[in-house]
Amino acid sequence: MKEIEQDPAIFHHSMEIQLKRLVMNVIGKIGHSRIQPYVVVIDGLDECSESEIQSRIIKTIAESLSKAPCHLQFLIASRPEREILKSFDMKPINKISVRLSLNVDSSAFEDIRIYIRSEFELIKETHTLAMDLSEDHYWPCSSDIWELTTRSSGQFIYASVVMKYIRNDFHDPREALKTIL
Repeated sequence: MKEIEQDPAIFHHSMEIQLKRLVMNVIGKIGHSRIQPYVVVIDGLDECSESEIQSRIIKTIAESLSKAPCHLQFLIASRPEREILKSFDMKPINKISVRLSLNVDSSAFEDIRIYIRSEFELIKETHTLAMDLSEDHYWPCSSDIWELTTRSSGQFIYASVVMKYIRNDFHDPREALKTIL
């Protein structure tokens, strides 16, 4: 990308400058000839280490969009953490954004909890370390199952990916669970 070649230290500049030069300027140069908007996807905003950074990212995007001469949209995927929700409720962000919650009914949590529990039973029966695991009647503990269920936020994909990682035969499932938690 031309911007990076011209300034290899761009990633050491402020977030505002990076957004302007790496996204806004590039999209602006492409032009407005498209009928459909350009979409920038940010997935996992909740995984930023600090809530202040999460809020700053949202604010920076909102400020840039207010100045944007091009047809551009951002899709931000995140768990509904308190600081993120507060950021989206602030002006002018609340005027230019739409919040879409994935509907999760209470039965989804119970279904996920049952799935996780049954996956752990399967791991204890079929994993290469099954002999060791079957002797540990307290693994996993109910609080571990509850934590994984809660972290899934009612979404099976999270539980499925986590359980696939834990049941991998190339490592000890107990250590994999510790890594996740």
